[in-house]
Amino acid sequence: MKSVDLAYAKRLPYTIEDGVSIIGDMLYVYVSKNCGESWIKRGQWNTNELNTKGDSIAFNPYVPLSSDWEERSVNIQTAAEEESVIIKFVFTGKGILQEEEAFNVDNGTIITDNIGGNWLYIDNLRVGENFVNLTEEQSLGLRVFPNPSNGSAKIEINLNSPEKVFIELHNILGKVVTTKEFDLQKGINTLKLEDIHANVPTGNYLINVITNKEMLSNSIIITK
Repeated sequence: MKSVDLAYAKRLPYTIEDGVSIIGDMLYVYVSKNCGESWIKRGQWNTNELNTKGDSIAFNPYVPLSSDWEERSVNIQTAAEEESVIIKFVFTGKGILQEEEAFNVDNGTIITDNIGGNWLYIDNLRVGENFVNLTEEQSLGLRVFPNPSNGSAKIEINLNSPEKVFIELHNILGKVVTTKEFDLQKGINTLKLEDIHANVPTGNYLINVITNKEMLSNSIIITK
């Protein structure tokens, strides 16, 4: 089982038929057990299913509030028993609707060149079985702050025992920027982003914290 927190808001309220949103954003989750040679789709959500803002519309660039976050779960089945598994998130959308492709929606015809969807935010990726039944005192914790950051962010990792931890920094395309190994103590350990990568360029990144029991993930936005 895998779970992830996400935040997403509709950019326009309009629907076509059967309540389908005019915005065609979709999130897919795939797993691979053979180093990416083939992929199995294990989950998908459309615009309505991704929406965590209810009836609220965010036409301008969307930045989530703390109350916007919701959990989504995916059953990765036998992949959870494999030693090496790749999990891929694919977020797709129409982007721009051309005039000749205008939709007839519930309140009239929309002709626009500004029909793209919103940003999708993903955080707190949890993979494996252990995290499901852990008590609050036993569970691992990962916090990255401030976020967004100018590059001087701190990474706070809470462990229930001394652990050898691998920390990976991925860019928005999923490429590993760097990997570092740390011997951390029980309790709260605070690292600097510079301890992992000396000068992280502007962009969106994913930080993975990997122990021998679990992997936790947190996203971070770098603005300089």
